[in-house]
Amino acid sequence: MTTMALVANNSPPGVSVELSVSYMRPAAVGSTLLIHSEIVKLGKSMAFLTSEFRDKESGKLIATGKHIKHL
Repeated sequence: MTTMALVANNSPPGVSVELSVSYMRPAAVGSTLLIHSEIVKLGKSMAFLTSEFRDKESGKLIATGKHIKHL
């Protein structure tokens, strides 16, 4: 989803340099998740992005992600 944030900003998709995910709690089978991804910083050759995964019904945080890409 972080790549979609880049593409929606008319940036090239780039190549992953670093990717990490922190899992806070399990998502129940059949639950719907809301995913929010954003560009933290967009430079000439690097992009720094984050994502947040939340349970739609409860709003509880399921996981967070950090993604660094070379453009």
